[in-house]
Amino acid sequence: MNLVLKNWLKANRLNLLLATAGLAPLLWVFGNALWHRSAYQFFPLALVATGLLAGRAAREFSAHPVRGKSRMTTMLALAAGLVFLAGNVLWSPWLGIFASLLVLIFFAWSLGGGRALKVFLPGLLMLSSIIPPPLGGDETLTLWLRSMAVVTSSCLLDVLKVVHTLEGNTILLPGKSLLVVEACSGINSVLLGIALCLFWSLWQRRPPGWLLAALPLTCAFVWLGNVLRITTGAALYYYYQIDWLSGRAHEIFGLALILGYGALIWSLDQLLAFLGRQATSIPAGHHNRNNPMLPPGEDDFSPKPVARTNRNLAWFLAVVGVGFCIGRIIPGGSHAVAPGSRMSTPRDLPLSLPAEIAGWRQLNNVPETSFAETLGVRSLIWRYAGNGAELVVAVDYPLEGFHNVKACYFNNGWQIKTEEKIMMDQGSTSRPTFKLALQRSICQHAVVFHAVLNERGEWLQPPVQKEGWQVRLLGNTAPTIQTGYRIQVFTGAYAPIPDNVEQGARELFYQASQLLRQQMMNQFSKPITH
Repeated sequence: MNLVLKNWLKANRLNLLLATAGLAPLLWVFGNALWHRSAYQFFPLALVATGLLAGRAAREFSAHPVRGKSRMTTMLALAAGLVFLAGNVLWSPWLGIFASLLVLIFFAWSLGGGRALKVFLPGLLMLSSIIPPPLGGDETLTLWLRSMAVVTSSCLLDVLKVVHTLEGNTILLPGKSLLVVEACSGINSVLLGIALCLFWSLWQRRPPGWLLAALPLTCAFVWLGNVLRITTGAALYYYYQIDWLSGRAHEIFGLALILGYGALIWSLDQLLAFLGRQATSIPAGHHNRNNPMLPPGEDDFSPKPVARTNRNLAWFLAVVGVGFCIGRIIPGGSHAVAPGSRMSTPRDLPLSLPAEIAGWRQLNNVPETSFAETLGVRSLIWRYAGNGAELVVAVDYPLEGFHNVKACYFNNGWQIKTEEKIMMDQGSTSRPTFKLALQRSICQHAVVFHAVLNERGEWLQPPVQKEGWQVRLLGNTAPTIQTGYRIQVFTGAYAPIPDNVEQGARELFYQASQLLRQQMMNQFSKPITH
C-alpha cells in the first residue's frame, strides 16, 4: 500500500466510519433478503472475491489524489446522496445497495480520480454481481432456463425410451412425480456460475470483450448440467428405482456439477487465451506505468474542497441512515429491520375436519402427491368427493405474512387465467378470500380458493404495493412480521370446472375455514410446550 492511499485512509477514517454506519441498516436488510433467495446464497463468497480484488488493487494503486474541486466529485456525491435518500424513504434494499456502490465509486474518485476508478473497477464489478437486476431479470432468466431444461430433458428421455409425460415443469414417471423446481434446484447455480466466471476473468485481467463470450457460455454450461441431472435422475429411477434426485445423493450430484462448472470456466478461459494471443492478459504492474507515486514526504494529499465534500457526504449518510433506521424500529414504526420471532418455532397443530362438509364426503386415502401447492414448513391435507368431482383442503404454515399461492402454481407450470377477490362475511368480520382460475397445458383446469390468517385469528390482506414496474424495480419492501397460516381448497379436472362444482368448492372452503380457524384459535391460546 503506497503513501497516497495510507494518507488518504488516515485522513478519512471518520468519514468511512460515518458512511458505514449510515449504510449499515439498508445493507443489513439487503443481505438478509438476499440470504433468503436461494439463487443468491453464494453472496458471502462474492464478498470475499471482492475483497481479494480490492486488496490487489490497493497494493498496485499509484496515483496522485484529486486536486481541487472537480465537477465530477460534486456530481458523484449528489447522485450517491439522492439515491441513498430515496432508498431510505422507500425503504428499498435494492436502492440501498445501489447507493452503496455509488458511495464506493465516489470515494475511489476522491482518492485518485479516473485512475483510481480504473484500478478498483474489478472489485466494483465483482460486488455488482450480487445485486439482483431490476424488473425481475434474474427470475425471468431462471424460469426460461428451467423450462428449456425440462423440454430438452423430455426429448432425451424419449430417446432413452423412458415412459413419461410432461406437465408444466413436472415430469411424471410411473409411480413418481419429478418437480423440476425442487429436484433440480441446481438451476440456481446459473448466478453462481456467472459470479465464478466474472471473478476468474477479472483476476486474470482478461479484456472486457472476453466476458461477451464467457458469460453466455457459462450459462450454457449450467443449463447442460441441469439437463444431465434431470435426464440421468429420471432414467435411473425408471429403470433401476434409484433415486438420485433427493437426499444426500442429490446434494453430492449438485456439488459435482459445481466443480465441473469451475473446470469448464477455467478451460474456456484457457481456450480464449489460446485463440487470442494478441490480446493476452494485462501484465501485473501495468497500472503503475505513467502513474508515478508521490515523492516521499508529500503530505498535500487531500485538498480542502475534496475533503469537505467527503466529510459532508459522510455526515449526510450517517444522519439519514441512522435517523430512518431509528424511525422504523421505535414503537409505532414499521419494524422493518426486526425479524418475526414466531417464524423460528412452528408448532404442530392437531387439526381435523369432519367426515362430511357442505355435501362433500371425506375420503380416507390421501395421495403422496397432489396438484395442490402446499409449500409450508408444515402442511395438512384432506380429500373430499362430491358433485362428481374431488377436491383438496390444505393448511400450510408458517408463512411470512400473506403469501399469495398463485406464485407457487405459476412456478409449477399453471397459467393464472383470472384472480378474483371475494369478501366472505364471518360474524362481525370480513374474510378476504382469493379465487384463482388456472389452466395447464390444453386440458388441465383448476379453481383455487385461499385465504391467510395470523395467530390472532385476523384474516390478512396482501401488502399494499406500488404498481407494475415500481414493484419489480424497487422490490416489495413491506415488512412481514406476522406469521401466516394459509387455508386453501383446490379442485381440478381435465375439462373446465362446472359451475356447480365451483360453487360447492366455495361453500366447502367457507365452512372448512371456519372450523379450522376455531381450532387454530384454541391451539394458539395454549402455551408452547417442548
